Amino acid sequence: MGVTVIKLIGNTEVDKMLEESKDTDMLSEKVKLSGIVSYLNDRWWEAKNAKIYVEQKMLSNMRAVEKEYDPKKLQAIREFGGSEAYIGITETKVRDASAWVKEILFQPSEPMWDIKPTPLPELPPEIEEEIISEVRNEYIQHAFESAAAGGQEVDINEIEQMIQEDAPEIKEMIQDEITKKATENTEKLRKKIDDQLTEGGFYKAVNEAIYDLIVLKAMIIKRSYKRTTRIIRAIDTNKGGFTNIIKSEIIPVYERRSPYDIYPAPDSNGIDDGYLFDKISLTPMQLQELIGLDGFDEKEINAVLEEYRDGGLHEWTAIDTYRTSLEEKAPQAITDSTKIDCLEFHGYIQGFYLKDCGITVKDENKWYSVVIWKIANHIIKAMLNPDDLGKKPYAKASFVETPGAFWGRGLPEIINDLQDGANVSARHLLNNIAIASAPLTEFNKDKMEDGESPTLYPWKTYISTDKQMNEAPALRVYNIPMHSEELINSINFWILRADEQSGIPAYAHGSTRIGGGGNTSSGLSMLMNAAARGVRNVVRNIDNGIIIPTIQKQFYDDMKFGIDMESIPDITIVAKGSSAALQKEQLALRLNEFMVATANPVDTQIVPPQGRAYAIKEYAKALNLNADKILPNQKDLPQKVEPQPTETDLANLAKTNPAAFQSLTGGSAVKNTPLDNAGNKVNNVDNRQFGREGR
Repeated sequence: MGVTVIKLIGNTEVDKMLEESKDTDMLSEKVKLSGIVSYLNDRWWEAKNAKIYVEQKMLSNMRAVEKEYDPKKLQAIREFGGSEAYIGITETKVRDASAWVKEILFQPSEPMWDIKPTPLPELPPEIEEEIISEVRNEYIQHAFESAAAGGQEVDINEIEQMIQEDAPEIKEMIQDEITKKATENTEKLRKKIDDQLTEGGFYKAVNEAIYDLIVLKAMIIKRSYKRTTRIIRAIDTNKGGFTNIIKSEIIPVYERRSPYDIYPAPDSNGIDDGYLFDKISLTPMQLQELIGLDGFDEKEINAVLEEYRDGGLHEWTAIDTYRTSLEEKAPQAITDSTKIDCLEFHGYIQGFYLKDCGITVKDENKWYSVVIWKIANHIIKAMLNPDDLGKKPYAKASFVETPGAFWGRGLPEIINDLQDGANVSARHLLNNIAIASAPLTEFNKDKMEDGESPTLYPWKTYISTDKQMNEAPALRVYNIPMHSEELINSINFWILRADEQSGIPAYAHGSTRIGGGGNTSSGLSMLMNAAARGVRNVVRNIDNGIIIPTIQKQFYDDMKFGIDMESIPDITIVAKGSSAALQKEQLALRLNEFMVATANPVDTQIVPPQGRAYAIKEYAKALNLNADKILPNQKDLPQKVEPQPTETDLANLAKTNPAAFQSLTGGSAVKNTPLDNAGNKVNNVDNRQFGREGR
């Protein structure tokens, strides 16, 4: 990568270098290091040091999940002696919270989001004109048919007058058709984006990042693009049959980024506020494969690979050793790592720095949104931010959001003091049980025979004299009182408080020890609904921080890079996760009520079979059933179901119109079906319990 020597205004160090040196190549490298590389190194140092406190919190949260004490606290416990017990309250809550959140987000056959047209959608003018013309022509045709059926002459002036009089109704018909068309087009877009998210691994990334959300203060999803090659089967128009076509395309991909590897600006309060570093690890092969891709500098990449031969290139942080241990990696995973650490910078830089990277800008004093990859003192990639709005390709959510801060709070932080209280009680319980399980003894060694052991065992006898016994007993025995019941109550107290403070009560994950109204089905249902509010709030954070921004970015990119957006109306993006928990049970209940209420002859005349089939399909979805295996193709359904005549109708028809009765029944006689005293059909079956012959 060529480097231009620039005299930076106000930079006395560079001014002195320019005056004293005549070696242009050497000077270029020094200016480069003093310019953009130096700027990035300073920002990296700031971000790394500002995050130390956050990293310590993350490590503490992970230790709580792994049931490990902080090293200093463990040292103090060992100095005191006794038990090192750790009650796994946090581990249980984290596991159950993770399962609960995933159950809400990942509904069977239903994505966690939706796209809907706005209440009054607007389509492109040409489509709206086409719909208006179709509705008007249908109205005129209907008027002609009505006049012809009545034997009246058609007057076009009267039809136009009728159109003017019925303008509000026609306008409503037009709006209904526009809404219907908008819904159809939006459904196509929804399927397109859902396919992109599935192929790009979005749902997998969200599933993996749930742990980070609950434990590590934030879940972070990164969006990027990669070129992929696929084999597609296509029809061979020349030879017939199928042929394989190799197609290369660029697709969006999503990945979970560890919060440990994300370093925002010290004063950042969100993804798009301030700069951000993403520390990524590359193998030498992965780095080599970047050569030739847009934006990457082959010369700088080769320089990094050459420097790599002399030793690994790492960006060390203060928590690397502890992090490796908690992630259950071998201790030598750090020192023996063959990967190269790369700092991916997203933020704003003044234009005069960008010339060091070969980027030409109009105004060197303005700030520009950029993406820069730096390894050691090498810039292997530098480009202006491809996002038109200057946004970063990341989305973030926390278990508990902290307003005005980048990092939120994890579940272990919320119950940290309660976990400590339970641990103290548990250690004292085990210590008390150990000490109280056997008596403590005191013996006078002057009164013991030489070589005699003071150890107690059943039927042990100590020989003594009256004189010795009068002076003092040779042995005293002390019984330590057992306080296990009080300490167990103390542990239960801390667990109960953790239930309330975490929002993940024990009965939410199967515990039967509820008590009070919770022992009834209605009482338990009320408790579950109350507990679900906290979890729905967590899922709402995911909706607002991850789901909606991701769908919006994908939609904007589809508009920018080739999808046919001419027929797409103005839309609204809906995240369904926070409402799924509440809707799932209620929807099935309401659908069942609807199915029962409309199963009568009157509604059957109003609702066509297609409508009934749609209701059955939605009911089957609510019950997690495969509706396609239950329902036939709707095209095969009749347009209208004719009501079946009752026996009374057939009897009356036989009297009033024998010919029609003959045609309808084929001459079968109507028989009066005997009824029992309750009005139920007997069908010639003796239902009597007593008085039968032969009994």
